[in-house]
Amino acid sequence: MLTQPNPLLVLSMHRSGASALAGCLHLLGFNLGPSLKPADENNEQGYWENEDLVLIHEILLRQLGCSWDMIGSQPAGWLESAAGHKARQNLQALLERSFPPGTPWAVKDPLLCPLMPLWTSVLEQRGERPGLIVLVRHPEEVAASLARRDKMDIRKGLLLWLAYNREAFAACRDRPHVVITYDQLLADPIGVLANIEKRLCITFPKTLRETCSSILSLVRTDLKHEHVADRREPVEDNYSYFSTLYEYIRNIGIEVDVAQALSQASQECAVGSLSAKEEIFFQPIATELPLPAKGESIFVSTRERLRKAAPQLFDNLLEHIGVQEREWASHRAACERRILTSSSIGSTLFAEVYFPQPQEPTYSEKHKETFLLVPEVWQELACIIENPVALRRWGLRIDPLNTKGMVSISEIQLINVSTSEPLFRVADPQGFAQLRVEGHGFAISGQEALTLCAVDSDPQIYLSPLDLPDCPLELRIWLKVQTSQEPLQAIWADQQQALAELSAVLEAARREAAGRIQDLEGQLTAQA
Repeated sequence: MLTQPNPLLVLSMHRSGASALAGCLHLLGFNLGPSLKPADENNEQGYWENEDLVLIHEILLRQLGCSWDMIGSQPAGWLESAAGHKARQNLQALLERSFPPGTPWAVKDPLLCPLMPLWTSVLEQRGERPGLIVLVRHPEEVAASLARRDKMDIRKGLLLWLAYNREAFAACRDRPHVVITYDQLLADPIGVLANIEKRLCITFPKTLRETCSSILSLVRTDLKHEHVADRREPVEDNYSYFSTLYEYIRNIGIEVDVAQALSQASQECAVGSLSAKEEIFFQPIATELPLPAKGESIFVSTRERLRKAAPQLFDNLLEHIGVQEREWASHRAACERRILTSSSIGSTLFAEVYFPQPQEPTYSEKHKETFLLVPEVWQELACIIENPVALRRWGLRIDPLNTKGMVSISEIQLINVSTSEPLFRVADPQGFAQLRVEGHGFAISGQEALTLCAVDSDPQIYLSPLDLPDCPLELRIWLKVQTSQEPLQAIWADQQQALAELSAVLEAARREAAGRIQDLEGQLTAQA
Protein backbone atom coordinates (compact mmCIF):
# COMPACT_ATOMS: atom_id res chain seq x y z
CA MET A 1 0.00 0.00 0.00
CA LEU A 2 1.37 3.40 -0.98
CA THR A 3 2.13 5.87 1.79
CA GLN A 4 0.51 9.26 1.57
CA PRO A 5 2.33 11.79 -0.64
CA ASN A 6 5.06 13.76 1.08
CA PRO A 7 6.24 16.48 0.61
CA LEU A 8 3.55 18.79 -0.77
CA LEU A 9 4.90 20.99 -3.56
CA VAL A 10 2.97 24.14 -4.46
CA LEU A 11 3.36 24.76 -8.20
CA SER A 12 2.28 28.26 -9.12
CA MET A 13 3.24 31.23 -11.23
CA HIS A 14 4.47 34.38 -9.46
CA ARG A 15 1.75 36.68 -8.06
CA SER A 16 -0.83 33.86 -8.06
CA GLY A 17 -1.72 33.63 -4.36
CA ALA A 18 0.60 30.74 -3.50
CA SER A 19 1.81 32.55 -0.37
CA ALA A 20 -1.68 32.33 1.14
CA LEU A 21 -1.85 28.61 0.40
CA ALA A 22 1.62 27.97 1.83
CA GLY A 23 0.66 29.90 4.96
CA CYS A 24 -2.36 27.61 5.35
CA LEU A 25 -0.12 24.54 5.06
CA HIS A 26 2.10 26.00 7.77
CA LEU A 27 -0.92 26.46 10.05
CA LEU A 28 -1.96 22.87 9.32
CA GLY A 29 1.36 21.61 10.69
CA PHE A 30 3.57 21.22 7.61
CA ASN A 31 7.24 22.03 8.08
CA LEU A 32 8.30 24.80 5.66
CA GLY A 33 11.89 24.97 6.88
CA PRO A 34 13.82 27.07 9.41
CA SER A 35 14.40 30.27 7.42
CA LEU A 36 11.26 31.84 5.94
CA LYS A 37 11.25 35.02 3.87
CA PRO A 38 9.62 37.81 5.92
CA ALA A 39 6.62 39.86 4.86
CA ASP A 40 7.03 43.15 2.98
CA GLU A 41 4.90 45.69 1.13
CA ASN A 42 4.40 43.27 -1.76
CA ASN A 43 3.23 40.42 0.49
CA GLU A 44 1.79 41.65 3.76
CA GLN A 45 1.03 38.18 5.18
CA GLY A 46 4.47 36.78 4.38
CA TYR A 47 5.88 34.74 1.51
CA TRP A 48 6.19 31.41 3.38
CA GLU A 49 9.19 30.59 1.21
CA ASN A 50 12.27 28.84 2.53
CA GLU A 51 15.05 31.33 1.79
CA ASP A 52 17.73 28.62 1.63
CA LEU A 53 15.79 26.68 -1.01
CA VAL A 54 15.06 29.83 -2.97
CA LEU A 55 18.76 30.69 -2.91
CA ILE A 56 19.65 27.28 -4.39
CA HIS A 57 17.13 27.87 -7.17
CA GLU A 58 18.36 31.39 -7.90
CA ILE A 59 22.03 30.38 -7.94
CA LEU A 60 21.25 27.56 -10.36
CA LEU A 61 19.37 29.88 -12.71
CA ARG A 62 22.15 32.47 -12.53
CA GLN A 63 24.79 29.86 -13.37
CA LEU A 64 22.66 28.73 -16.32
CA GLY A 65 22.47 32.33 -17.53
CA CYS A 66 18.74 32.47 -16.74
CA SER A 67 16.44 34.44 -14.45
CA TRP A 68 12.93 34.04 -13.08
CA ASP A 69 11.39 36.37 -15.67
CA MET A 70 12.64 34.56 -18.77
CA ILE A 71 9.95 33.05 -20.96
CA GLY A 72 12.20 30.62 -22.83
CA SER A 73 13.29 27.21 -21.63
CA GLN A 74 16.52 26.40 -19.82
CA PRO A 75 19.58 25.31 -21.81
CA ALA A 76 19.43 21.78 -23.21
CA GLY A 77 20.87 19.23 -20.77
CA TRP A 78 20.91 21.72 -17.89
CA LEU A 79 20.17 19.07 -15.24
CA GLU A 80 23.34 17.16 -16.17
CA SER A 81 25.50 20.28 -16.35
CA ALA A 82 28.02 21.25 -13.68
CA ALA A 83 25.53 23.78 -12.33
CA GLY A 84 22.80 21.13 -12.23
CA HIS A 85 25.01 18.64 -10.35
CA LYS A 86 26.02 21.30 -7.82
CA ALA A 87 22.40 22.33 -7.27
CA ARG A 88 21.42 18.69 -6.73
CA GLN A 89 24.14 18.26 -4.10
CA ASN A 90 23.13 21.48 -2.32
CA LEU A 91 19.45 20.54 -2.38
CA GLN A 92 20.11 17.04 -1.04
CA ALA A 93 22.20 18.42 1.82
CA LEU A 94 19.58 21.04 2.71
CA LEU A 95 16.74 18.54 2.71
CA GLU A 96 18.71 16.20 4.97
CA ARG A 97 19.29 19.04 7.44
CA SER A 98 15.85 20.64 7.42
CA PHE A 99 13.34 17.95 6.47
CA PRO A 100 13.86 14.58 8.17
CA PRO A 101 12.21 11.63 6.36
CA GLY A 102 8.72 10.80 7.59
CA THR A 103 7.83 14.29 8.81
CA PRO A 104 5.18 16.23 6.83
CA TRP A 105 6.79 19.09 4.97
CA ALA A 106 5.97 21.42 2.08
CA VAL A 107 7.71 23.79 -0.30
CA LYS A 108 6.43 26.90 -2.03
CA ASP A 109 8.51 28.76 -4.60
CA PRO A 110 7.37 29.73 -8.11
CA LEU A 111 10.74 28.50 -9.42
CA LEU A 112 9.59 24.96 -8.65
CA CYS A 113 7.71 25.10 -11.98
CA PRO A 114 10.75 25.38 -14.30
CA LEU A 115 12.99 23.37 -11.94
CA MET A 116 10.78 20.33 -11.29
CA PRO A 117 13.24 17.95 -13.03
CA LEU A 118 15.76 18.82 -10.30
CA TRP A 119 13.25 18.09 -7.54
CA THR A 120 12.05 14.89 -9.18
CA SER A 121 15.62 13.59 -9.26
CA VAL A 122 16.36 14.47 -5.62
CA LEU A 123 13.06 13.21 -4.20
CA GLU A 124 13.33 9.91 -6.06
CA GLN A 125 16.76 9.41 -4.53
CA ARG A 126 15.25 10.08 -1.08
CA GLY A 127 12.46 7.62 -1.80
CA GLU A 128 9.75 10.29 -1.43
CA ARG A 129 6.61 10.65 -3.54
CA PRO A 130 5.45 14.29 -3.66
CA GLY A 131 1.90 15.53 -3.85
CA LEU A 132 1.50 18.46 -6.23
CA ILE A 133 -0.88 21.36 -5.67
CA VAL A 134 -1.26 23.43 -8.84
CA LEU A 135 -2.57 26.88 -7.96
CA VAL A 136 -3.69 28.99 -10.92
CA ARG A 137 -4.76 32.63 -11.04
CA HIS A 138 -6.40 34.45 -13.94
CA PRO A 139 -3.60 35.42 -16.39
CA GLU A 140 -4.74 39.02 -16.75
CA GLU A 141 -4.59 39.50 -12.97
CA VAL A 142 -1.11 37.98 -12.81
CA ALA A 143 0.13 40.18 -15.66
CA ALA A 144 -1.39 43.29 -14.05
CA SER A 145 0.22 42.45 -10.70
CA LEU A 146 3.63 41.99 -12.35
CA ALA A 147 3.18 45.29 -14.19
CA ARG A 148 2.45 47.03 -10.88
CA ARG A 149 5.26 45.39 -8.89
CA ASP A 150 7.99 44.90 -11.52
CA LYS A 151 6.77 47.30 -14.24
CA MET A 152 6.67 44.32 -16.59
CA ASP A 153 5.05 44.53 -20.00
CA ILE A 154 1.54 43.03 -19.88
CA ARG A 155 2.23 40.81 -22.87
CA LYS A 156 5.36 39.40 -21.32
CA GLY A 157 3.47 38.72 -18.10
CA LEU A 158 0.89 36.68 -20.01
CA LEU A 159 3.56 34.64 -21.80
CA LEU A 160 5.35 34.06 -18.51
CA TRP A 161 2.07 32.81 -17.00
CA LEU A 162 1.78 30.35 -19.89
CA ALA A 163 5.37 29.12 -19.56
CA TYR A 164 5.17 28.53 -15.79
CA ASN A 165 1.79 26.80 -15.85
CA ARG A 166 2.79 24.67 -18.80
CA GLU A 167 5.71 23.33 -16.78
CA ALA A 168 3.49 22.84 -13.73
CA PHE A 169 0.99 20.69 -15.62
CA ALA A 170 3.76 18.71 -17.29
CA ALA A 171 4.94 17.71 -13.79
CA CYS A 172 1.46 16.38 -12.90
CA ARG A 173 1.66 13.38 -15.19
CA ASP A 174 1.56 10.12 -13.17
CA ARG A 175 1.86 11.99 -9.86
CA PRO A 176 -0.75 12.74 -7.16
CA HIS A 177 -2.00 16.25 -7.83
CA VAL A 178 -4.88 18.63 -7.38
CA VAL A 179 -5.74 21.81 -9.29
CA ILE A 180 -7.21 24.85 -7.56
CA THR A 181 -7.59 28.53 -8.41
CA TYR A 182 -6.77 31.58 -6.34
CA ASP A 183 -10.39 32.74 -6.48
CA GLN A 184 -11.57 29.39 -5.10
CA LEU A 185 -9.09 29.66 -2.23
CA LEU A 186 -10.26 33.18 -1.38
CA ALA A 187 -13.94 32.27 -1.58
CA ASP A 188 -13.80 29.10 0.51
CA PRO A 189 -10.36 28.38 2.02
CA ILE A 190 -11.65 25.63 4.34
CA GLY A 191 -13.50 23.88 1.52
CA VAL A 192 -10.50 24.09 -0.82
CA LEU A 193 -8.13 22.70 1.82
CA ALA A 194 -10.57 19.88 2.56
CA ASN A 195 -10.62 19.09 -1.17
CA ILE A 196 -6.81 19.02 -1.24
CA GLU A 197 -6.77 16.60 1.68
CA LYS A 198 -9.33 14.36 -0.02
CA ARG A 199 -7.89 14.42 -3.53
CA LEU A 200 -4.31 13.78 -2.44
CA CYS A 201 -5.44 11.07 0.02
CA ILE A 202 -3.52 12.65 2.89
CA THR A 203 -4.22 13.56 6.50
CA PHE A 204 -3.17 17.00 7.63
CA PRO A 205 -0.97 17.03 10.79
CA LYS A 206 -3.51 19.40 12.36
CA THR A 207 -7.22 19.28 11.63
CA LEU A 208 -9.12 21.96 9.77
CA ARG A 209 -11.42 22.28 12.77
CA GLU A 210 -8.64 23.32 15.15
CA THR A 211 -6.96 25.66 12.62
CA CYS A 212 -10.10 27.11 11.04
CA SER A 213 -9.96 30.47 12.82
CA SER A 214 -6.28 31.07 12.00
CA ILE A 215 -6.78 30.10 8.36
CA LEU A 216 -9.70 32.48 7.92
CA SER A 217 -7.59 35.28 9.43
CA LEU A 218 -4.74 34.52 7.03
CA VAL A 219 -6.68 34.21 3.76
CA ARG A 220 -8.09 37.70 3.18
CA THR A 221 -9.85 38.91 0.07
CA ASP A 222 -8.75 42.51 0.69
CA LEU A 223 -5.15 41.53 -0.08
CA LYS A 224 -6.07 40.73 -3.68
CA HIS A 225 -5.37 43.99 -5.51
CA GLU A 226 -5.97 42.99 -9.13
CA HIS A 227 -9.40 41.95 -10.43
CA VAL A 228 -10.27 41.12 -14.03
CA ALA A 229 -13.74 42.64 -13.65
CA ASP A 230 -12.20 45.99 -12.63
CA ARG A 231 -9.87 46.36 -15.63
CA ARG A 232 -10.92 49.35 -17.74
CA GLU A 233 -8.83 48.21 -20.69
CA PRO A 234 -9.34 44.49 -21.45
CA VAL A 235 -6.49 42.58 -23.00
CA GLU A 236 -6.74 42.76 -26.78
CA ASP A 237 -8.31 39.89 -28.73
CA ASN A 238 -4.91 38.55 -29.76
CA TYR A 239 -4.36 37.57 -26.13
CA SER A 240 -7.86 36.41 -25.20
CA TYR A 241 -6.67 32.83 -25.67
CA PHE A 242 -4.99 33.06 -22.27
CA SER A 243 -8.35 33.63 -20.60
CA THR A 244 -9.76 30.67 -22.52
CA LEU A 245 -6.95 28.48 -21.22
CA TYR A 246 -7.62 29.66 -17.69
CA GLU A 247 -11.29 28.70 -17.96
CA TYR A 248 -10.27 25.31 -19.33
CA ILE A 249 -7.91 24.74 -16.41
CA ARG A 250 -10.47 26.00 -13.90
CA ASN A 251 -13.06 23.54 -15.17
CA ILE A 252 -10.54 20.73 -14.93
CA GLY A 253 -9.95 21.57 -11.28
CA ILE A 254 -13.68 21.68 -10.55
CA GLU A 255 -14.80 18.54 -12.35
CA VAL A 256 -12.22 15.76 -12.37
CA ASP A 257 -8.51 15.26 -11.95
CA VAL A 258 -6.16 16.42 -14.70
CA ALA A 259 -5.19 13.00 -16.02
CA GLN A 260 -8.81 11.89 -16.43
CA ALA A 261 -9.87 15.16 -18.06
CA LEU A 262 -6.99 15.14 -20.50
CA SER A 263 -7.52 11.49 -21.37
CA GLN A 264 -11.21 12.11 -22.02
CA ALA A 265 -10.43 15.21 -24.12
CA SER A 266 -7.96 13.19 -26.21
CA GLN A 267 -10.49 10.44 -26.88
CA GLU A 268 -13.27 12.87 -27.78
CA CYS A 269 -11.11 14.78 -30.25
CA ALA A 270 -9.25 11.70 -31.55
CA VAL A 271 -5.89 13.29 -30.89
CA GLY A 272 -4.36 10.16 -29.47
CA SER A 273 -1.86 9.76 -26.68
CA LEU A 274 -0.24 13.14 -26.06
CA SER A 275 1.98 14.48 -23.32
CA ALA A 276 0.68 16.72 -20.54
CA LYS A 277 2.02 19.85 -22.22
CA GLU A 278 0.44 18.91 -25.55
CA GLU A 279 -2.98 18.16 -24.13
CA ILE A 280 -3.41 21.06 -21.73
CA PHE A 281 -2.16 23.81 -24.01
CA PHE A 282 -2.85 22.58 -27.54
CA GLN A 283 -6.13 20.73 -27.28
CA PRO A 284 -8.12 23.95 -27.91
CA ILE A 285 -5.97 24.66 -30.99
CA ALA A 286 -6.42 21.14 -32.35
CA THR A 287 -10.21 21.28 -32.22
CA GLU A 288 -10.28 24.57 -34.15
CA LEU A 289 -8.43 23.29 -37.22
CA PRO A 290 -11.05 23.08 -40.02
CA LEU A 291 -11.61 20.01 -42.17
CA PRO A 292 -12.84 20.26 -45.79
CA ALA A 293 -16.16 18.68 -46.71
CA LYS A 294 -14.66 16.62 -49.53
CA GLY A 295 -11.49 14.59 -49.48
CA GLU A 296 -11.62 14.52 -45.70
CA SER A 297 -9.59 11.33 -45.38
CA ILE A 298 -6.72 12.96 -47.24
CA PHE A 299 -6.53 15.79 -44.76
CA VAL A 300 -7.08 13.84 -41.54
CA SER A 301 -3.50 12.61 -41.41
CA THR A 302 -2.26 16.16 -42.10
CA ARG A 303 -4.43 17.44 -39.30
CA GLU A 304 -3.09 14.75 -36.98
CA ARG A 305 0.49 15.70 -37.87
CA LEU A 306 -0.26 19.37 -37.28
CA ARG A 307 -1.72 18.60 -33.87
CA LYS A 308 1.25 16.53 -32.83
CA ALA A 309 3.78 18.91 -34.38
CA ALA A 310 2.42 21.99 -32.61
CA PRO A 311 3.88 21.13 -29.17
CA GLN A 312 7.29 20.39 -30.66
CA LEU A 313 7.19 23.65 -32.58
CA PHE A 314 6.26 25.44 -29.35
CA ASP A 315 9.13 23.74 -27.50
CA ASN A 316 11.52 24.76 -30.28
CA LEU A 317 10.23 28.32 -30.04
CA LEU A 318 10.74 28.39 -26.27
CA GLU A 319 14.24 27.00 -26.73
CA HIS A 320 15.05 29.75 -29.24
CA ILE A 321 13.56 32.41 -26.98
CA GLY A 322 15.64 31.06 -24.10
CA VAL A 323 18.84 31.38 -26.14
CA GLN A 324 17.97 34.97 -27.07
CA GLU A 325 17.09 35.87 -23.48
CA ARG A 326 20.35 34.46 -22.15
CA GLU A 327 22.35 36.30 -24.80
CA TRP A 328 20.58 39.54 -23.93
CA ALA A 329 21.17 38.95 -20.20
CA SER A 330 24.86 38.39 -20.92
CA HIS A 331 24.98 41.58 -23.00
CA ARG A 332 23.25 43.53 -20.24
CA ALA A 333 25.69 42.20 -17.65
CA ALA A 334 28.59 43.20 -19.90
CA CYS A 335 27.13 46.71 -20.18
CA GLU A 336 26.86 46.96 -16.40
CA ARG A 337 30.48 45.82 -16.02
CA ARG A 338 31.45 48.43 -18.59
CA ILE A 339 29.68 51.09 -16.56
CA LEU A 340 31.49 50.07 -13.38
CA THR A 341 34.92 49.88 -15.02
CA SER A 342 34.64 52.98 -17.18
CA SER A 343 33.29 55.32 -14.53
CA SER A 344 34.92 56.43 -11.35
CA ILE A 345 32.98 56.23 -8.10
CA GLY A 346 30.36 58.96 -7.99
CA SER A 347 30.43 59.58 -11.75
CA THR A 348 28.15 56.82 -13.00
CA LEU A 349 26.01 58.02 -15.88
CA PHE A 350 22.26 57.81 -15.55
CA ALA A 351 19.01 59.25 -16.84
CA GLU A 352 15.85 59.88 -14.84
CA VAL A 353 12.17 60.06 -15.70
CA TYR A 354 9.90 61.93 -13.29
CA PHE A 355 6.21 61.00 -13.15
CA PRO A 356 3.75 63.78 -12.35
CA GLN A 357 1.11 63.10 -9.72
CA PRO A 358 -2.54 64.21 -10.08
CA GLN A 359 -2.49 66.72 -7.20
CA GLU A 360 1.22 67.66 -7.18
CA PRO A 361 2.52 70.27 -9.65
CA THR A 362 6.11 69.60 -8.55
CA TYR A 363 8.20 66.55 -9.42
CA SER A 364 9.16 64.31 -6.52
CA GLU A 365 12.15 62.04 -6.00
CA LYS A 366 9.66 59.42 -4.75
CA HIS A 367 8.06 59.14 -8.17
CA LYS A 368 10.83 58.62 -10.67
CA GLU A 369 12.63 55.89 -12.60
CA THR A 370 16.43 55.82 -12.91
CA PHE A 371 18.33 54.19 -15.79
CA LEU A 372 22.04 53.44 -15.91
CA LEU A 373 23.65 54.64 -19.14
CA VAL A 374 26.51 53.27 -21.20
CA PRO A 375 28.40 56.00 -23.09
CA GLU A 376 28.66 55.87 -26.89
CA VAL A 377 25.90 53.21 -27.19
CA TRP A 378 22.30 53.57 -28.36
CA GLN A 379 19.97 52.36 -25.60
CA GLU A 380 16.25 51.86 -25.23
CA LEU A 381 14.85 53.09 -21.93
CA ALA A 382 11.43 51.68 -21.09
CA CYS A 383 9.19 51.99 -18.04
CA ILE A 384 5.54 51.86 -17.03
CA ILE A 385 4.01 55.29 -16.35
CA GLU A 386 2.69 55.93 -12.86
CA ASN A 387 -0.74 57.61 -12.77
CA PRO A 388 -1.11 58.14 -16.55
CA VAL A 389 -4.16 60.36 -15.95
CA ALA A 390 -1.80 62.97 -14.45
CA LEU A 391 -0.22 63.45 -17.89
CA ARG A 392 -3.38 65.27 -18.93
CA ARG A 393 -2.52 68.08 -16.52
CA TRP A 394 1.25 67.95 -16.05
CA GLY A 395 3.91 67.12 -18.60
CA LEU A 396 6.32 64.21 -18.24
CA ARG A 397 9.84 65.27 -17.25
CA ILE A 398 12.97 63.56 -18.60
CA ASP A 399 16.44 64.28 -17.22
CA PRO A 400 18.54 62.59 -19.92
CA LEU A 401 22.03 62.94 -18.39
CA ASN A 402 23.43 63.70 -14.97
CA THR A 403 26.65 65.39 -16.10
CA LYS A 404 28.16 67.53 -18.85
CA GLY A 405 27.98 65.93 -22.27
CA MET A 406 25.92 65.34 -25.37
CA VAL A 407 22.58 63.54 -25.62
CA SER A 408 21.02 62.28 -28.85
CA ILE A 409 17.37 61.16 -28.73
CA SER A 410 16.01 59.50 -31.86
CA GLU A 411 12.48 58.72 -30.67
CA ILE A 412 10.07 59.06 -27.73
CA GLN A 413 6.88 56.98 -27.53
CA LEU A 414 3.97 56.48 -25.15
CA ILE A 415 2.32 53.10 -25.80
CA ASN A 416 -0.95 51.62 -24.62
CA VAL A 417 0.33 48.45 -22.93
CA SER A 418 -2.95 46.58 -23.44
CA THR A 419 -3.14 47.11 -27.19
CA SER A 420 0.48 47.98 -28.16
CA GLU A 421 -0.90 51.09 -29.88
CA PRO A 422 1.38 54.17 -29.89
CA LEU A 423 -0.61 57.05 -28.38
CA PHE A 424 2.19 59.63 -28.63
CA ARG A 425 5.32 59.65 -30.78
CA VAL A 426 8.02 62.14 -31.72
CA ALA A 427 10.78 61.07 -34.10
CA ASP A 428 11.52 64.05 -36.35
CA PRO A 429 12.77 67.64 -36.00
CA GLN A 430 9.22 69.05 -36.19
CA GLY A 431 8.10 66.84 -33.30
CA PHE A 432 11.19 67.50 -31.22
CA ALA A 433 10.64 71.23 -31.65
CA GLN A 434 7.45 70.85 -29.58
CA LEU A 435 9.43 69.63 -26.55
CA ARG A 436 10.58 72.13 -23.94
CA VAL A 437 14.24 72.08 -22.89
CA GLU A 438 15.12 73.69 -19.57
CA GLY A 439 17.87 73.58 -16.97
CA HIS A 440 21.53 73.52 -17.89
CA GLY A 441 21.14 72.35 -21.47
CA PHE A 442 20.15 73.54 -24.92
CA ALA A 443 19.06 71.86 -28.13
CA ILE A 444 21.32 72.07 -31.18
CA SER A 445 19.35 72.76 -34.34
CA GLY A 446 19.93 71.23 -37.72
CA GLN A 447 20.14 67.62 -36.45
CA GLU A 448 17.85 64.72 -37.39
CA ALA A 449 17.66 63.53 -33.78
CA LEU A 450 17.04 65.74 -30.77
CA THR A 451 20.62 66.70 -29.92
CA LEU A 452 21.06 68.23 -26.50
CA CYS A 453 24.18 69.81 -25.11
CA ALA A 454 24.31 69.43 -21.32
CA VAL A 455 26.46 72.15 -19.80
CA ASP A 456 25.85 70.93 -16.23
CA SER A 457 24.24 68.08 -14.34
CA ASP A 458 20.53 68.84 -14.71
CA PRO A 459 19.29 69.37 -18.28
CA GLN A 460 15.54 68.72 -18.44
CA ILE A 461 13.12 67.83 -21.23
CA TYR A 462 9.38 68.36 -20.72
CA LEU A 463 6.55 66.82 -22.69
CA SER A 464 3.45 68.98 -22.92
CA PRO A 465 0.27 67.77 -21.20
CA LEU A 466 -1.43 65.14 -23.34
CA ASP A 467 -5.08 64.13 -23.69
CA LEU A 468 -4.51 60.40 -23.17
CA PRO A 469 -6.96 57.64 -22.17
CA ASP A 470 -6.87 56.16 -18.68
CA CYS A 471 -4.99 52.95 -19.52
CA PRO A 472 -1.61 51.35 -18.71
CA LEU A 473 1.10 53.36 -20.48
CA GLU A 474 4.69 52.51 -21.27
CA LEU A 475 7.31 55.14 -22.04
CA ARG A 476 10.04 54.23 -24.52
CA ILE A 477 13.04 56.44 -25.28
CA TRP A 478 15.91 55.68 -27.65
CA LEU A 479 19.01 57.71 -26.77
CA LYS A 480 22.80 57.83 -26.81
CA VAL A 481 24.97 59.84 -24.42
CA GLN A 482 28.54 61.03 -24.86
CA THR A 483 30.70 62.75 -22.29
CA SER A 484 33.77 63.54 -24.39
CA GLN A 485 34.26 66.79 -26.30
CA GLU A 486 34.62 65.05 -29.65
CA PRO A 487 30.88 65.01 -30.51
CA LEU A 488 30.52 68.72 -29.76
CA GLN A 489 33.67 69.45 -31.71
CA ALA A 490 32.32 67.40 -34.62
CA ILE A 491 29.02 69.29 -34.53
CA TRP A 492 30.91 72.58 -34.30
CA ALA A 493 33.07 71.59 -37.25
CA ASP A 494 30.00 70.54 -39.26
CA GLN A 495 28.26 73.82 -38.51
CA GLN A 496 31.40 75.79 -39.33
CA GLN A 497 31.65 73.94 -42.62
CA ALA A 498 27.96 74.55 -43.29
CA LEU A 499 28.49 78.23 -42.43
CA ALA A 500 31.49 78.42 -44.77
CA GLU A 501 29.47 76.77 -47.56
CA LEU A 502 26.59 79.15 -46.93
CA SER A 503 29.01 82.10 -46.92
CA ALA A 504 30.46 80.92 -50.22
CA VAL A 505 26.98 80.64 -51.73
CA LEU A 506 26.13 84.08 -50.35
CA GLU A 507 29.34 85.56 -51.76
CA ALA A 508 28.66 83.99 -55.15
CA ALA A 509 25.13 85.36 -55.08
CA ARG A 510 26.45 88.80 -54.10
CA ARG A 511 28.93 88.78 -56.98
CA GLU A 512 26.25 87.64 -59.41
CA ALA A 513 23.93 90.41 -58.21
CA ALA A 514 26.71 93.00 -58.46
CA GLY A 515 27.45 91.88 -62.02
CA ARG A 516 23.81 92.12 -63.02
CA ILE A 517 23.54 95.60 -61.49
CA GLN A 518 26.63 96.67 -63.40
CA ASP A 519 25.16 95.33 -66.65
CA LEU A 520 21.89 97.17 -66.02
CA GLU A 521 23.71 100.39 -65.29
CA GLY A 522 25.66 100.00 -68.51
CA GLN A 523 22.49 99.45 -70.49
CA LEU A 524 20.88 102.53 -68.94
CA THR A 525 23.95 104.66 -69.74
CA ALA A 526 23.93 103.48 -73.36
CA GLN A 527 20.25 104.35 -73.76
CA ALA A 528 20.82 107.80 -72.32
